[in-house]
Parts: sequence; structure tokens; C-alpha cells
Amino acid sequence: THIDISLTDQGTFYSTVVGLRKLQNKSFLNFVQGRVADILVIELKQNQLSKPRAMMTYLDKHYKDGGVENFKPVLKHILPTLNFMLSEQPTNERLIDLTEHVKEMLKKL
Repeated sequence: THIDISLTDQGTFYSTVVGLRKLQNKSFLNFVQGRVADILVIELKQNQLSKPRAMMTYLDKHYKDGGVENFKPVLKHILPTLNFMLSEQPTNERLIDLTEHVKEMLKKL
């Protein structure tokens, strides 16, 4: 199992999201989960919602497939950042939708 950890490129990030669902090696899985979560937090802090939204779209399509539970730690890691941002921008509709989407997905997983 090889995965590109230079996740700044959009294409690489999406392939990493797809790969995260298929990882089984626990120590490598933990590393990739942490790295993806960190990247999403950085993006969120820069008010960039495209990567978190893309991941959520992917999860919507595959939440019944095996391996999606690998995303639960990632979602739990980004939720506090989303909640904080929402307290700062309570009328931001895109942020409200994303935060609710993450909460709903956590319940599904």
C-alpha cells in the first residue's frame, strides 16, 4: 500500500480520500487519518470549504460501503473547528450546511 502524502494538490487529496477508505494497516491508517484531518483544518481556517465538501460528497456516495468508518476520526477532528468557525460566522450558510452534514455523517457511521 502506497499513498502520496504530499496532499496539497487537489487531485492527490481526492485520491487520498478514496485510498483512506481502503486502508487496513492500523499504524498507516492512523497516520493518513491524522494527515487528512490536519489538512482539512488548515483549509477550514483559511475559509476554504472545497476539500471538506468534496470529502463529504464522497462519503454520501459511499457511506454504506466498507471502510468508510476510517473517516470517523477525521470527522471528529474537524468538527470542533467547524463549530468554532460557526460561532464566528453564524450566518454563513455554506458553513452551516457543512457542519450539519458532518454531524449527520458521524451519526451514520
